[in-house]
Amino acid sequence: MFRAELDELEARYADRLRIVHVRSRDPRHPAHLRGHVDREKLDRWLGSDLPVGTVDAWFLCGPVEMATDLRDLLLDRGAEPDLVHVELFHGYRQPAVSDDSMSAEVSVQLRGRRHEVSLRAGDTVLDAALKAGLDAPYACLGGACGTCTATVRTGSVQMEQNFALSSADVEAGHVLTCQSRPTTPSVAVDYDA
Repeated sequence: MFRAELDELEARYADRLRIVHVRSRDPRHPAHLRGHVDREKLDRWLGSDLPVGTVDAWFLCGPVEMATDLRDLLLDRGAEPDLVHVELFHGYRQPAVSDDSMSAEVSVQLRGRRHEVSLRAGDTVLDAALKAGLDAPYACLGGACGTCTATVRTGSVQMEQNFALSSADVEAGHVLTCQSRPTTPSVAVDYDA
């Protein structure tokens, strides 16, 4: 897929771009480049050919377990979180609901209207909005796409997973409502912001 385009990019930017092909099912491919890209392979590359500090941005795409494991390794090795981009192409981990989750009253600003909804303990802000019949935006439900992003106006929430927002986004009050559970008895979120 896109082999010719990738070859052209590598030739054009040979001083800045190197492409390494890892093949999972080609028995003639070199042994160290055979199989799946996993923690062991990446750890080996980071220790030799691919020091973390020499990479401008990391792009990980794949199953949840693989992509999150590789992301964790990069962060452990000193990669800046905002430079590690993750796309999950199937499935998602269902976050564990903690025993201290609480019910709350949630004010939802959506398409120019304010709605008051009740949130049951264990539900996310998005769960509460959808159960109240609101047409809140969402896609992946796994914290990866960013479609359900809203801004917290009052109160606070805890996100279980976040693969879509940068640390600057989070500092600005943006949250993934599919992953956000209230930590205060009332919360106001704004999807329009």
